[in-house]
Amino acid sequence: MKMRQITMRAIIGAVTALAALSPAVVSAVEDGQGTNVVRSLRATEAIELGGERIASWNEIPGTDLTELESATNALNARVGNLESATNALNDAVNAETTARENADAALQDNINAETLARENADSALESATNVLNTRVGNLESATNALNDAVNAETTARENADIALQDATNSLNGRVGSLETATNALDSSVNALNARTNDWNMAVYTPGSQQIPDNNTTVSVARAVAKIGNDGSPVSFSDCEKSIAAGSIGQFLTVICTNDAPIKFSNGKGVILAEGVSFSMNSHDVIQLVYDGANWVEVHRTDN
Repeated sequence: MKMRQITMRAIIGAVTALAALSPAVVSAVEDGQGTNVVRSLRATEAIELGGERIASWNEIPGTDLTELESATNALNARVGNLESATNALNDAVNAETTARENADAALQDNINAETLARENADSALESATNVLNTRVGNLESATNALNDAVNAETTARENADIALQDATNSLNGRVGSLETATNALDSSVNALNARTNDWNMAVYTPGSQQIPDNNTTVSVARAVAKIGNDGSPVSFSDCEKSIAAGSIGQFLTVICTNDAPIKFSNGKGVILAEGVSFSMNSHDVIQLVYDGANWVEVHRTDN
């Protein structure tokens, strides 16, 4: 037969029912294995335990009673241990109570001493307070005088603030005009910087150009033009224009970069010294100035 487990809910229900029918002495303990053990239970009618009706202790299997007895013995041992621990606790409580009583007595002595000291201090404080009240009265008089002076100073400062505000408004108007002028100056400076950059590029950075034939004109975008070709001689004698038009007074320096000759001839926008053509090879240089219609030779160097 499968061993029945007596749950706490079943025991509580049974004990409640038996208490209403007859006197009973009930003691229950948890045996640490999930089973609630009941001892000294007397009933006059059948009860339900674990969902089964029990009319006599004899109907409970012997195995359950043996386990119940073992659990009861274990409970008794624990009760004995608990009594010993309780006695030790009582001793400790009594000792603590005595210590606290002694501490309370010492504390009361300290409180009495502190109370006396505070009373003396209160008396000294009251004397000091009277002196302070006198000083406060004097301070109030001085404060009133100071307030009068502050009011007068405030009125003077308000008048000065009004005058300062008028001056500030006038100055703001001038600052606005100055900002407008500054913005205009900044625009002019930016434009000048842009033109300076262009001029620097034109003056200090030489251009490089390939002249494959006489249909290609020499660029004047830079102050120095380096020209070369693929190794075939080029003659500008029969071309429409050998050098692009420039600005009046503009100088142009032309440098040849290879040994295949590039020949400039007099005419068609170029005026050479005494009309003598110039066949340029590597490192040869010619400088010209634009007069509004022609590039006029300044000098040449045959290197």
